[in-house]
Amino acid sequence: MIDAGKWKSTFGSLTILGVVMSLSGGIAQIALTPGNRTLQISLRQSEDERGKLSENNQTSFRSAISDELLILYDILNLENLGRISLYHDDDVNRKLKLLGQYSRDRRFDEDFTYFCNYDEWALGVAWVRQNGFYFEDNLPMDIESYCQMCVNQWNMNIEVANNLRMKSRTICIRPIKNFNRRKTSALVFESVNSQAFTQERIDELMNQGYEEERMHRLLRRWEGLIPDLNIASREGF
Repeated sequence: MIDAGKWKSTFGSLTILGVVMSLSGGIAQIALTPGNRTLQISLRQSEDERGKLSENNQTSFRSAISDELLILYDILNLENLGRISLYHDDDVNRKLKLLGQYSRDRRFDEDFTYFCNYDEWALGVAWVRQNGFYFEDNLPMDIESYCQMCVNQWNMNIEVANNLRMKSRTICIRPIKNFNRRKTSALVFESVNSQAFTQERIDELMNQGYEEERMHRLLRRWEGLIPDLNIASREGF
């Protein structure tokens, strides 16, 4: 796992008119509990305002992803103690590449891991051993025990584990699959609190709340708008 401290704070300007138009569609009827359903609909109504971004077709792709992750973050009510990240599979290099990340706490939001190797960290282990799915709660509070768990369970270097600014005690990883049922990306939900959320809550949000479908459409637009990832890389993406 490689920390990207030198990663640029913004991606190169990308043409994402199709992305924003896709995200500003109608609100799906969802089968969540009444309180959560009201919250989700209220947050989704903000897309009418975000749809105005289509007037500027040079919007940062990172901003579009951050908007989506922010909504998921607020629905889960992670306050200042969580983080949600989106990774995309680079199967040629056997790595997962960070596309976007959001946290209310700037320390965690800027604690970027640009790449995650296959079979490393919770994400890499889940990707190659558990078809992309992972959930764990009540991870160690003691720093020494936590770092040793990272080494033993997630194949991490002890120095890298010690330097993690966010030592998550609740973590959930969900793959996003294409129409051929091949996993192409993954969402990582984290919190420094134990029992911050449940596997069932994430499943409800992603399935009954149609958030997985929305994220899938976003990624399809992105892949269509950037056919040559080498160009994006040269622009700092």
